[in-house]
Amino acid sequence: MATMKLNADGTGTLTFNSTSYDCTGEKDFPYSKDITLTSSNCYLKKYSSEYGVYMEYAVGPIQWQRGAYIHYGDLSYSVGCVHLELDAAKKFYEFVKGRSSTRLVTTYPW
Repeated sequence: MATMKLNADGTGTLTFNSTSYDCTGEKDFPYSKDITLTSSNCYLKKYSSEYGVYMEYAVGPIQWQRGAYIHYGDLSYSVGCVHLELDAAKKFYEFVKGRSSTRLVTTYPW
């Protein structure tokens, strides 16, 4: 199991394997509050046609309507996806990829 707790400003923590990592999501974004991820949800590089960029170590989607993923990215902003530093993104990717399923429970104040 993994948990993600986002604060009112979109910053927060993603916790798995008894370790918490800083993350940044988009304030007021409707992330799925309880979702099951499998190895088929893991991508070394996932192309975002909406933004024309590759998302490295992408896991998801964690919100289906807009296709938001957890991936390596700049912690100073987000337009929907949840960004992690590179080491944390690799570890989360490997954590989910190495299990038959991973439950992700997300909390936020909006």
